[in-house]
Amino acid sequence: IISVMVLFILHYGLSLWDKIENLIARWRYRRHWIDFYKTNLLINQGLLEALKGKFVRAEKLLLKAAKKNQMPIIHCLALAYVMQMQNKMEKSATYLQKARESSPENHVAVDLLQAQLQLSRHDFKAAIATLQEVHELAPNNVFVLKLLKKTYLALEEWSALKELLPALQKVLTKDEYRELKEDIQFH
Repeated sequence: IISVMVLFILHYGLSLWDKIENLIARWRYRRHWIDFYKTNLLINQGLLEALKGKFVRAEKLLLKAAKKNQMPIIHCLALAYVMQMQNKMEKSATYLQKARESSPENHVAVDLLQAQLQLSRHDFKAAIATLQEVHELAPNNVFVLKLLKKTYLALEEWSALKELLPALQKVLTKDEYRELKEDIQFH
């Protein structure tokens, strides 16, 4: 009788233990996805606030999302943009550096945002340096080529535009290319 009772207790005890482990695993899984959803919601709200021009609110939302730190490069890039829009250049540079460190394989994206921020504050010389580095790493990147064209035009760097012209032929429409070629020949 004692043996049967011990087997009965072991059987139901192990079954109960298994159910408790499954319950804990499901709770952790569910908790993970709830945190992920909340973080994404904060990022989306922060980005929307930034697009509306509400940069202080955007900063708060993005910093709150960054504490969960599931996608640090997204947080850092968004915060760099928000800081730039608030004229907090040092903080913007800090977040760009954090983005580089958190995701070295995505340095082209970080450098492209850096170049865009430099262009937005009319720092054309710095933008050219950044874009040239990115162009060496991604010579066929359409966005890099268009930003280089825009920056060279702003600086009236006609010789540099002439060198870039063959690559731009694949990027621009026929009319844009013809017009740019005529401008280069004129200068």
